[in-house]
Amino acid sequence: MQQHTEVYLEMICNISNIPITELVVDPDGSGAGGGGGNYADDDGDGADYGAMSPGSFGANVHGDDLHDQHEQEAHENTTQEKSASLLHTECIVFDLLQHRCTEVPPDTPDNSFGMLIFHTLRPNFEKLSDVLEVLGSAPVHLFFHQVIYHIATVVAFQHYFRLVVLRTGQFAPQRTMNVQQSYQRTLLAGLFHTILSIEQVQYMHEYGYSRA
Repeated sequence: MQQHTEVYLEMICNISNIPITELVVDPDGSGAGGGGGNYADDDGDGADYGAMSPGSFGANVHGDDLHDQHEQEAHENTTQEKSASLLHTECIVFDLLQHRCTEVPPDTPDNSFGMLIFHTLRPNFEKLSDVLEVLGSAPVHLFFHQVIYHIATVVAFQHYFRLVVLRTGQFAPQRTMNVQQSYQRTLLAGLFHTILSIEQVQYMHEYGYSRA
């Protein structure tokens, strides 16, 4: 689980070109670039995503090219959490995938990732972190890492779209916006319709969920 989380965050950092210091924060809010409470409502939608319970993980998520040696040593033995901004983005992606479940044709295979998570097993998941926890806890031979990295790509694109395109107004011409939104839909569709193996589906059904 630890390794998957680190790669997940590194992928978001590299694809979105957003510093890791804006993706993770120290639990007390004193470290990692102050990204913890600054994005509670950065889209102006009135939602307080800063109040969500963050997911915790080990500190070794820093890219060497993004932090100097002093900063790495300072955080070496600490536990860090996803920033409110990243949690906000994950919440958006979760909602987009859930909404897509209401639009798919009735003959969509039950063993597709989206149908399994957002239809068959939906009561077990409240947020994207719940999904990532289950996938990251799977035995390596089930190869869920491919799905995790696909999720990271979707989250990275959405995070870039929110924090760079929408906030700063960069690449704002309508044609560019349309291309970006079309690409986002493609990423979401690809993730939703990913077909899982019999072993993967069996694992998802038999996982010891904490909520019924």
